[in-house]
Amino acid sequence: MNLATKDQIREWESINGKGFSPEWRSGRSTVIALETIAMAMRYPRKPIRIRDHHGTVEADRVLSKTILRILSDLRFGFFKVSKSPDGRSVSLVFDWAHPAEKK
Repeated sequence: MNLATKDQIREWESINGKGFSPEWRSGRSTVIALETIAMAMRYPRKPIRIRDHHGTVEADRVLSKTILRILSDLRFGFFKVSKSPDGRSVSLVFDWAHPAEKK
């Protein structure tokens, strides 16, 4: 099982300007994604900042796409990813009273 899709790997390579090695796939970002989903469910209606272990805004945005993919695969609703007004951070909110709009 791959922890990252080919598109995610290409996006990561373009952000970091480095090649991607299969040995680097430790699953840390996937664990962070699952923890972020759990925190959002634990604290409904509270924005949970999405932070990847790479420490860049670009990596956080890639992680937000991973979170959305996991939520879609699990068919979880009621989640919304939003950017801060300055665009420097992204957050996940779980609110069962206000389902996220389908695109």
